[in-house]
Amino acid sequence: MKKYRFKTRFRILIPILLVVVAICSVMCHDHKSEIICFAVDSLDRLYIGFDDVITVHEGEERIRSIDTSAFRSYYFTIQEDDTILLADSTKGYTMDLDGNVLDSWDDLSAEVYNNLKVNRKAFTSSNGDTYELRWASLWPRIVRNGETVVYQTDSLVAAANLVKAVAWGLVWIFAMWELWDAVNKNGYF
Repeated sequence: MKKYRFKTRFRILIPILLVVVAICSVMCHDHKSEIICFAVDSLDRLYIGFDDVITVHEGEERIRSIDTSAFRSYYFTIQEDDTILLADSTKGYTMDLDGNVLDSWDDLSAEVYNNLKVNRKAFTSSNGDTYELRWASLWPRIVRNGETVVYQTDSLVAAANLVKAVAWGLVWIFAMWELWDAVNKNGYF
């Protein structure tokens, strides 16, 4: 009898955890948290790519945004001539630092896209500073020369991401537990 009550409580817990995930997602909706890639221009302005926007930061202030909603899954870098090289899975683009497309070409082999994807968590600026993306999903921060944090997500957003990740993990564990129990009861093993 105790075992049944124990499992019933977990069956009730799964919808509660899904509500927690939904609340955390709503809390973080206006705050971009997962960094796709980043780069730095010759004036040390930081360009951070999120799902549908590249935000431009000067010091700790966000000075503008570049809309990237027209591009499917993309990666970018800033080249030595201060142009943005951006690629999605089928096309490559050269853009100025304001986001205006200067040139585009078909990249059906996705060679540029794959090269940018491999190098998305590290960047060396034109003045030799190295930047590194750490903890890309939960509490992303960008560090210069291994020690100076130049960007990090708000701690509230980071906490909501952590709660969301834990809740999803627990939902997965409980769902697998229920599946395992159902498989064992039906004699599949």
